[in-house]
Amino acid sequence: MHKQILDFLKNLSKNNNRDWFKKNEITYRSALNEFYDFVDELILGIQTFDPSIRNRTAKECVFRIYKDVRFSKDKSPYKTNFGAWISPAGKKEVSAGYYIHIAPGESMVAGGLYLPPPPALLSVRNAIATDSEKLRSIIGARSFKNQFKELEGERLNTAPKGFSKDHPDIDLLRLKSFIATRKFSDKEVLENRFINLCLKSFEQLLPLNRYLNGALKY
Repeated sequence: MHKQILDFLKNLSKNNNRDWFKKNEITYRSALNEFYDFVDELILGIQTFDPSIRNRTAKECVFRIYKDVRFSKDKSPYKTNFGAWISPAGKKEVSAGYYIHIAPGESMVAGGLYLPPPPALLSVRNAIATDSEKLRSIIGARSFKNQFKELEGERLNTAPKGFSKDHPDIDLLRLKSFIATRKFSDKEVLENRFINLCLKSFEQLLPLNRYLNGALKY
């Protein structure tokens, strides 16, 4: 990945205001185009092992840099990261997929399902209650643990509605998200092999995404 992207984001974090952004919009557009190119390469790479990611383009997958500050105490107008969500359903529908997040000192890849709406969450919980062994074998595999260690996500303090607190899979049923993340240093982000590192991680997410999308009937 081009150093220009990290440099721009680092400067933006120190100057998160509209005047500075307007003066540096050409630099922003250049960095964004570099990120688009990287994400397009990622999409092509993902398609080699996950054919459900088809007919996707970077411009469909990359998130806008402008923040919605209406309900936020932090009124700074811009995100200080570049991010993209690559999934079969796109950004506007619910499906498991692949996420890349680039920010100085905070870059990562992730995948799975993040805070799905109640109907989708119930579908996943029903799938777990019916066949948890399949999910446990996915997240317990050495190849998964080498990349991600464990399944992450916010959890309920008690059993979800409709499920017993004594259910043998209550640890999974209490999850509100089903995600796995791997962090990268700035040094790794700038290495030529970074795209291959991302694709290697994403390929290990394929079984998890297939399980979740199967639960969603997607």
